[in-house]
Amino acid sequence: MQLFYTFEEAKALALARLRPLSNFFENLNSQFPGNGLLDIAINLRFLETKLSQSTDRCFDDNEFRQLDIVSRALIEFRPFMQPKLRAIWDLYNNEIFPLMRTKNKSYDLQQFINSEMERISQVDDLSNRSIPALQNNRSSILSALSLLLLTVIRFESIQDTIETQLRQTLIDFNLRERYDIAEICSVESKVERRTRSGQVDWETDVKAIRNAVAHCRFIISQQGHSWVIVFNNNQEGSNFNRTYSQEDFENFFDRHSLLYKFQLHLWMLLELLPLFATYLCIKHNQTGCT
Repeated sequence: MQLFYTFEEAKALALARLRPLSNFFENLNSQFPGNGLLDIAINLRFLETKLSQSTDRCFDDNEFRQLDIVSRALIEFRPFMQPKLRAIWDLYNNEIFPLMRTKNKSYDLQQFINSEMERISQVDDLSNRSIPALQNNRSSILSALSLLLLTVIRFESIQDTIETQLRQTLIDFNLRERYDIAEICSVESKVERRTRSGQVDWETDVKAIRNAVAHCRFIISQQGHSWVIVFNNNQEGSNFNRTYSQEDFENFFDRHSLLYKFQLHLWMLLELLPLFATYLCIKHNQTGCT
């Protein structure tokens, strides 16, 4: 993110983040009605409309605080995601932004994500369109193979980009020892592996599944009217041995969908915070509009 913007530059970037956030909460409300999601979608759309019609700073303190409501809604949406999303929020809001201000330093919060956004969107759309097509034959082994293939594709195109973004940020700000990327980006829990020198290392459970699939270290078997996947990858330092029923793996897949979607939209929100505070609010200081 640049240190200095004109109003028009800040407006354009903010609108490019507000629009997908508004769309995301509208879609989220259609899938999971309630929990105040519709109100958040309406408020985001209001902010978007107001900014699109403005030629100068236009937001007051109450409107700035709407972003805090959005952040809580994202972070607290599902218990399994809460510590992972909270870690990303704390990294940027409590560490990166203060360091940027102290050092008067610009930083691209989504450098790798932005560069891969077209591919991320294409793969996310492919995943979204594939799931309904599998519904009529969910108990088929072909359905299990389809979910495994989609997991590999989503790791290569989406999750690996998210991990790269986090890893580079921690390197750039010398914070590698304070945040656990493997845990932040795992759906259930990180997986231990050994490096070639014998040291303990960790990878996400999604990457462990990707590696097991890529090296054919899994077995799918039909059991009655459903299937079971057994992962057994102990090659090249891997130590991934897990068994998933059909219900368990479908749940894992759905939770992975939620996790990466919420991570990507949390980054969009994080980009909005300094734009609102510095360029778009009527009154402002370094931490807010008042």
